[in-house]
Amino acid sequence: MLAKLLNRREDIFAFTTLLVLCSIPLNFGYITISTVLFVALNVLTAKRVNFKNINKFYLYLISFYFLFVLSVLWSSFPQDSMGTLVKKISLLIIPIALIAAPQISVDKFYQIWKYFARYLCLLFFIFLILAFNRWQLTVNSEEFVYHTLVSPLELNAIYVSYLVSISLIINLNRTQKGYFDYIILFILFIFLIMLSSKLVTITTILAVAYIFFNKRVNFIKISLIALVIAGSLIFVSPLIDRFETEINANYSEVLTREEFGPVYDWKGGAIRLLMMRVATEILDDEDKWVLGTGVGASQPLIEQNLKTKNTYYDFWTYNFHNQYVQILVELGIVGLIFYGIIFIWMLYDFRNIKLALIIIILMLLWGITESFIWRQRGLVYFLMIVGSLYQTKFGYKLSKNEI
Repeated sequence: MLAKLLNRREDIFAFTTLLVLCSIPLNFGYITISTVLFVALNVLTAKRVNFKNINKFYLYLISFYFLFVLSVLWSSFPQDSMGTLVKKISLLIIPIALIAAPQISVDKFYQIWKYFARYLCLLFFIFLILAFNRWQLTVNSEEFVYHTLVSPLELNAIYVSYLVSISLIINLNRTQKGYFDYIILFILFIFLIMLSSKLVTITTILAVAYIFFNKRVNFIKISLIALVIAGSLIFVSPLIDRFETEINANYSEVLTREEFGPVYDWKGGAIRLLMMRVATEILDDEDKWVLGTGVGASQPLIEQNLKTKNTYYDFWTYNFHNQYVQILVELGIVGLIFYGIIFIWMLYDFRNIKLALIIIILMLLWGITESFIWRQRGLVYFLMIVGSLYQTKFGYKLSKNEI
């Protein structure tokens, strides 16, 4: 039995990676179970590890987790930091599993993301059916967009946008596509538009345009572009409304006003600007610019600060909605440099693989508006993206239709 499993290590890695990806939109319990299976199956079926050939990048990710551990020593709230270590254990155990995991073919890489794309389309149709049922009661078109669309699973629309965007880009770049695959891409694009995340939508469209113009143009591609543009016009209105809302926000007032009151008219960009102001005030008050307040220790400080500003109470549970600010506050300048090296390392390793570079740059940009990897879903997704890229044998000459 074990011998058969050892001969199918590539399939095991692909299956467990897909399993983890499919669990991300679900309850946290499913994410935990799938992650444990991913780690267990890939470690148990591992061949003898040659320590000379270990991917040093995985060791660096593990060392980032140990920086989290060390931060407990100077944490403003040690108990909160200890609890966060448990939540972020994926950053320790998934890289260990990746060290033991096999290399996979490019075909297997695309197969993982092909089935994940179909899974996301299935979820989209379920969300649409549930939204239609709610709409019959409320007659409110907002049931079909943004957070409300994905509310049955208590999801954040922006995080779901990350899932859809990466899946869309990878599947678009796949050479062997049939008409059904183009239908899947179209559905994913409509899903992305209806999720109404401004930054994710814009960056994804730019990435898609880049991929198109770096491939041979044929009738199918031109037809697909026309179809996507025509179809998206039906759904783009909520996204435009969100842009108009942001333009009308009073950003200068957010930086200077002492109290806001519970009914202040907040916009998404204004909230993020407020959180940047809160971050600088916390670091000044705590005098922890170098090492930070400790991993997971910023939340009580955010709550204290926002209470003095008399903001809406729901904001008190918000994180900084900016990955770089989040790390700066919790791990200081040291942690921010540590995090920056992760992406510099990846950009160097994949400097000749344009698809990987696009994905890495997107993740860098998304960190501006969300604490992407500071949530369990985001961290696991980040590690699955990184793992699937690093474990794929991209060393062969790519097809002229792949970038």
